[in-house]
Amino acid sequence: MEATCPRRTPYPLGRQCRYVYDVVCTALPNIPTLGVAIDVIKQVLIPLRLMFCAGWVHHDINPDNILAYRPSDDAPWSVRLSDLKFATKFPAAEIPPKDEIIIGTPGFIACEVQQQQHISPPITIDDDVPCEEYLRRFEEAREKLDLSGPVLQTYQHEFESIWWVLMWETTYRVADRPDTKENIFLRLANPDTGVCVSPYNGVPVASTLEGFIVALDKLAWALWKATYRRNEGGLRRQVAAYADVVGSKHWKAFWGAVEESREQWGEELLMVDSLVWDRARSVAKELGSRVYEFVPLTVQEMQKVKIDAEESKAKKPATKKKGFATKQKGSTSKKKAGDATTKKASDAAKKKAGDATKEKAGDATKKTKSKTVTNKETATAASEKKAGNSNNSKKRKALEGADDDRGNADENGDNEDRKRGAKRARVGSK
Repeated sequence: MEATCPRRTPYPLGRQCRYVYDVVCTALPNIPTLGVAIDVIKQVLIPLRLMFCAGWVHHDINPDNILAYRPSDDAPWSVRLSDLKFATKFPAAEIPPKDEIIIGTPGFIACEVQQQQHISPPITIDDDVPCEEYLRRFEEAREKLDLSGPVLQTYQHEFESIWWVLMWETTYRVADRPDTKENIFLRLANPDTGVCVSPYNGVPVASTLEGFIVALDKLAWALWKATYRRNEGGLRRQVAAYADVVGSKHWKAFWGAVEESREQWGEELLMVDSLVWDRARSVAKELGSRVYEFVPLTVQEMQKVKIDAEESKAKKPATKKKGFATKQKGSTSKKKAGDATTKKASDAAKKKAGDATKEKAGDATKKTKSKTVTNKETATAASEKKAGNSNNSKKRKALEGADDDRGNADENGDNEDRKRGAKRARVGSK
């Protein structure tokens, strides 16, 4: 069998490495307040500009790769941009095929790269112009733009990923944002709908973020216009053409605008539970999402990230399919029956434990009473024995006294006999 060589890619095979640093950083998804998170994101522009000066693009800007560090609680935060394994030089010496292009992290990919379609300038529509004229204009625009070939990662796309991170922070992570019936990310960047970096009118957000949203909306338009103007001029591979995006023109205006309303949104609490990510991925799988690795959840779902898949399906909007209400009712009945069984088992266990406790207490009482009776009997026996010993001693003494008296009487009798004998002897001699 003839051996086949692996397909050549512009990205050389890497080697797994692990590095140990002398500091412990906090990933952006674990920053607890919006004000601190925005300060951290603002600093990410610095390493991106350094990479621009060095002629490299990162390829994978996402919240998990943005790390914050501070040596103490009162020290300012500093930023590390991690995960450079996909970084490449720009412009690339060789243009790879579409199926060999590294995309990045779903949810934070630039729309052009995700769709592999170049953004073209809009064509003004006039009712008086026939359709053939519009087709001619469209063909001319396509020839001028040279939209052939794959869409490669550029500095424009790197900074657009920062926009998506900002979007994620102000919609998905804000704890008290209004519930949404449809996914914000899917609504804004789904390739099937063709919606790219554009105003997200109608997307519910927290009332304290209105000023922030307006500034973010203006930044979206600026990025979109810069993209199609660069494409129109055929400057996609010209490094100098990205100076306006990398520089402070658009971003300076954005940061200045959001600072005006910082008092309103700076203390907004953010969702930091790491389980939200796992839960979101499972929901995306259940919904059959083809676009994203995760789906933003409602606040209620975030607070119940440990619920199982069946409970998750029960929380979905009602459907017209028959049997749904019956199934939900059956699930409720099963749950009630399970609760009743659990309660019954718990009561039986409590009763059994109570009986055992009472029996044990009764045995202890009986044992105590028995011991008390035994002690009393022992004391009585000892008392009786002592009394008996005392009586015996008295009797013994009385007997001994009687013997002494009897002995004395005998001795006195002997003396009297001797006296009478002596008296008779004297009378006889006379």
